[in-house]
Amino acid sequence: PEWIGIEVSDDPRYFNSNLVQHPYSQWLHRI
Repeated sequence: PEWIGIEVSDDPRYFNSNLVQHPYSQWLHRI
């Protein structure tokens, strides 16, 4: 569907192990 954005499953920024250290809410530059 059109409302689905880009696929991020393989993006290391979205891995749980990385989000613990760098939460999405604290990112300066978002996709």
